[in-house]
Amino acid sequence: MKWQISNGGGFRPRWSPDGKEIFFRSGDAMMAATVETSPHFTPNTTHALFTGCYAHAGRDYETDGKRFLMMKSADQRGPTSLQVVLNWTRDLKTRDLKK
Repeated sequence: MKWQISNGGGFRPRWSPDGKEIFFRSGDAMMAATVETSPHFTPNTTHALFTGCYAHAGRDYETDGKRFLMMKSADQRGPTSLQVVLNWTRDLKTRDLKK
């Protein structure tokens, strides 16, 4: 069964961890639609959470229900690379031992 959540379209829908909202992208806006799931599914209000130029590829955002993790589009000024340091605590311990 399908339900219409937005009159303005959208893409990349994702349930909030608590199941009370559906997050989705609409243009440059991150949107949230409140929903009721009991006794039956009922979509309620839809509102913009924030806007900005963020990447639109694959799973382009993650959320824990309190904050969002998103990548800025490459066409914006600023860093164009991301460095992830794994096992940084081991490296820190090694540096402490060398002192």
